[in-house]
Amino acid sequence: RRLRPRVLAGGRAGRRTRRANRSLGSAHCGFYDAFLSTVKDIREVVLPQLLERRPKRLVIAGHSLGGALAQGALAYVLKTHDFAVSPHRLLMVTCGSPRFGDVHFRTWVRAEVEALRSIGKCEVARLVHECDGVPLLPPGKMKF
Repeated sequence: RRLRPRVLAGGRAGRRTRRANRSLGSAHCGFYDAFLSTVKDIREVVLPQLLERRPKRLVIAGHSLGGALAQGALAYVLKTHDFAVSPHRLLMVTCGSPRFGDVHFRTWVRAEVEALRSIGKCEVARLVHECDGVPLLPPGKMKF
């Protein structure tokens, strides 16, 4: 399935979030748009390798903006590939990453990750320095 950007229902131009799927929550507009530029590479390079039966570990990592893009990539591969039945494992690490999605997005990703973690298929680490302001963006008052 392909994630398609759509402004929030009732939204106007200039809104700061995009909703890819109602059940998945919303993502920060700038981060989501930047992530969309990576989808072609994920589809053409990464996903075909996950069709192989030989077990692989997919590592998704990023720092700062790259960490936000990594969060989008994690959601994309979770939505497009069934790691529970494949022989592959998933590892995501972000360092100093801003928040990619809202509370609903985070809740969905956490549930997917926890289900895979319980069967030894996924690990996620978010590294944050206590004095770094980037991981606090976008602000919590925007429900991120």
